[in-house]
Amino acid sequence: MSQRMRGQEATIRVAVDGQLQQGSMFKVKDFTVTPKQDIKEEDYVGETETDLDFQHHGFGLAWTVDMLDDTTIKLLSTLIDRELNHLKQPEITVTVIYAFREGAAVGGGRIVVYHGNLILKQGDEGFPGRKERISIKYEAACKKRDVLAA
Repeated sequence: MSQRMRGQEATIRVAVDGQLQQGSMFKVKDFTVTPKQDIKEEDYVGETETDLDFQHHGFGLAWTVDMLDDTTIKLLSTLIDRELNHLKQPEITVTVIYAFREGAAVGGGRIVVYHGNLILKQGDEGFPGRKERISIKYEAACKKRDVLAA
């Protein structure tokens, strides 16, 4: 069996105000993490080399789930209701649980928790053909993550 097939597996979990989201939120089809980073270059008179500066601004997250129940409808309603009533948005954490298979370079697994004023928005809700499920896209941005051993 090739190493590629023996790589890693990930499980995604979303909690809203400490409540683990059930149902549809367990049916994650894809998940993307994008570190928000910049490399700044500064040139100064009389210097022969450019100064480089690295800046980290947090993380962008995106994922898609299949709608199996009303979990996604309730979540969107909560986000909208709180915004319209000038209430604080819910505290949201996104947890990624990595399980590295036996034979991988790193044994065991890792748990990565994205938090720090995580802001969530629902994107497109797609209605494909009659033989496919309704899919819902989410996007989030946060400032922090914690990496823990599994």
